[in-house]
Amino acid sequence: MFGFALDTGNELEIITLIDDVKNIESPSPIIYKKIRLIDVNDIASITSAIEHSSKTYENNGFIYLLDQQKNIVSGTFISNIKIIKSKKIISF
Repeated sequence: MFGFALDTGNELEIITLIDDVKNIESPSPIIYKKIRLIDVNDIASITSAIEHSSKTYENNGFIYLLDQQKNIVSGTFISNIKIIKSKKIISF
């Protein structure tokens, strides 16, 4: 399970849970790529939060790997988030 949080400069707040994330790992340390979020719990909430973030913050966020108790195991910083598609799978 994964969690998504925006980089607001404040305390971490995971805004949605995600069953799976595709294309997040790469052998290159810095690369621009399309990431797919599979089975997002609340698509309307995450798209609204990202759209609002692009107006007020630098539009960056984190995808966190969570354990079964929903504690953060590790995280990946995502910059310049732009939603490409948001039906059953969110791509950005």
